[in-house]
Order: sequence, then structure tokens, then C-alpha cells
Amino acid sequence: MSASEDYGPGVALDWSVKAMNEAADRINKVAASDLPRAFAAIGEAVWWITIVNDTLRHTHRAAYEQAAVLTSPGPADTLNGLRSVRNRIGHKVDLVDFLQPVASRQWSADDRITAWAWRTVPPPEQDGRTNRQHQRDLELHQAYQRALANQNIWQPFTLAQGFFGQVFRVLSGEIGTA
Repeated sequence: MSASEDYGPGVALDWSVKAMNEAADRINKVAASDLPRAFAAIGEAVWWITIVNDTLRHTHRAAYEQAAVLTSPGPADTLNGLRSVRNRIGHKVDLVDFLQPVASRQWSADDRITAWAWRTVPPPEQDGRTNRQHQRDLELHQAYQRALANQNIWQPFTLAQGFFGQVFRVLSGEIGTA
């Protein structure tokens, strides 16, 4: 194997998917009482999911679109909602503003953050962005409101992972056509 084969785009995508899955898995293991680790785990999972999504959408467009047709519920609002979170954190909005820490289930002794919910948040301000950029921000925000607001935090991560699995099944020829 040449160096370009060892470290090419396919390998980078594999590493990114592995990192995304590990980040999403960490959410299931962090105690709600450990707020710094909880917010870090959620932020990292959001970041990795949007990176994998962008890569798949740009490098495997036909398989991505076929998988989107085959996935129910459709993944677009969820993925765009996560993109809204990623784009806004650190810019007048903190990740904490998006999250509603709620008590874990009474029957569960594990105190996990998977019981938390996404909050309803106000739309982004224009803040020097062009009208076109602001319109896109508003579209992403509306997707966030439709798919994530008032929902369990774990739901978008599992939907995204399932959708990416569909993309890979289309790519492999297992389902649909690429």
C-alpha cells in the first residue's frame, strides 16, 4: 500500500465514523452529576456527527440521497438541527443554552444524561452576516425547532447513526442503488 492509500479519504472517513460512534457512546456513559463531562460529550458528538454528515453528503451524494429516501423519519431536519447547534455554540450561545438537564428516570440508578432534553431557543440574530447567510442560519434553526427542541438529547444521535448506516449499506450495494 502506498502512503496515499494508507491515509486517503476513505481511511479518514472511517476514522471519523469511529470517532463519531465513540463520542455518541460516551453520552450514554456520562453521569448527569458530572456537568463539565456531560456538556463536553454532547458537544463532541454534535461536532463529529456534522463532520461525518458533511463528508458523506459531499463525497457520496447519490448514496446519501438514496439513503435519505429509505430512512424514516427523514434525517434532514435532525442533521440540520444539529448543524444549527454546532454553528451557534460559542457565538453568543453556549451549549448549555440548548440543553435542559432533567432528572433521569426514577427506576434507573445510573443518573445518565440521556434523559436530558433539547431546549427551545430563540432564532439567531443577523450580527453582521449577509442576508443569505442569515437566511441559512434561520433555516437551520427552524430544523432544530422541528426535530430537536423539546426532544430527548439521545434521539438525534441515534437517528444520525442509523442514517449513516443506511448510507454505507447503499454504498456496499446491500440496499438501494448508489
